[in-house]
Amino acid sequence: MNDMTNPPVDFRGAMRGLASGVSLVTTRGVDGAPHGMAATAVNSLSAAPPQLLICVNKSASMHGPLLASGLFAVSFLAREQADLVGLFSSPDQRHLRFAGAGWGQLVTGAPVQLEAIAALDCKIAQVIDAATHSLIIGAVIATRAAAQGAEPLVYFQGGAGGFTPLA
Repeated sequence: MNDMTNPPVDFRGAMRGLASGVSLVTTRGVDGAPHGMAATAVNSLSAAPPQLLICVNKSASMHGPLLASGLFAVSFLAREQADLVGLFSSPDQRHLRFAGAGWGQLVTGAPVQLEAIAALDCKIAQVIDAATHSLIIGAVIATRAAAQGAEPLVYFQGGAGGFTPLA
């Protein structure tokens, strides 16, 4: 039996067994600068009213600008956008994140990846403190869906890949 006061060292290894869609979470700081990160901790919370939940590490460079702006967007990546994950995960490439093509905005001004499978534009409705992370509930105020048929980018066992539906 594990002592839950000291979580198992292999927690991250176990969580790698959970396949997750890959998204970009973005915001526009109060100074107008765009900020973003790759994320798998994105969940639908409610359809009426439309809300979603994102989890952001308090040490992430975009945590402060995100909370200060009160807005964010989530872009669900397609398989062919896998290169964006490395770009949005590397602190050394932070200055290149929004330099490429395909960026736009919906209502709030937060950047959205227009070539993504879908994008949701949100205003922060609630922030919950949870250990090393902030759980952020977003009220969805605008959405954009791409044409049907795009294959989602999926994270599993430490790598990214596609999704094959069952026959």
